[in-house]
Amino acid sequence: MSTLNNQAININMSKPLYKNEQIKRRFFSFLKEAEGFADNSIDAFEKSILLWQDFTKEDDFANFGKQKAIDFKDWLKSKQNARSQNKISLSYCYDNLRRLRRFFDWLSKQAGYKSKINPTYVKFLKLSKKEERIAIEGGKNKIPSLEEIKKVIENIKPESEVSMRDRALVCFTLLTGARISAIISLPIKSFDKEKLTVDQDPKLGIQTKFAKRIVTTLFPLTYL
Repeated sequence: MSTLNNQAININMSKPLYKNEQIKRRFFSFLKEAEGFADNSIDAFEKSILLWQDFTKEDDFANFGKQKAIDFKDWLKSKQNARSQNKISLSYCYDNLRRLRRFFDWLSKQAGYKSKINPTYVKFLKLSKKEERIAIEGGKNKIPSLEEIKKVIENIKPESEVSMRDRALVCFTLLTGARISAIISLPIKSFDKEKLTVDQDPKLGIQTKFAKRIVTTLFPLTYL
């Protein structure tokens, strides 16, 4: 009898988790099919939601409330970076809170959640205006100088096909300013030898940011 009771308890305890997983799948399907989000963007949403589930210990999403939103925000800002052991950045908090607002706002319109999630409380998943300014502005990334890039190129001796390829790739990146994902997916027909242009057209399978078409004009740096 006790074994049956324990099994019943385990089943009941798993219900919120099963319910959460079902609604998450619906949300991810909505992002992909209705909103047109790419898989990597949906993965980012999933990671943000997992943070919420970690904080709430897998509690039912329907139990979302004002105080939980405030407590989660404080918890998130106090987390440590796994590598540096410093507090995580405000930009990290900003991005995760932004995704969670979108999720819970969508959830508040779904059957079974409308009467339980107050859309006004979803807005509590937000940094202060001062923190948001810091998060959006971010820090300044160190950019290598032209001389430093020149040293890298000169240190790649063109003694084999691989080294010549590597040297050409560094030069090409410097001259075009293209993203790595775009360069590795760039077909040779994107390069116009006569006009000295590179057409980064997503229709050709080139992975540009936000699938934007970018036409780059090469300019010679003879002193390289």
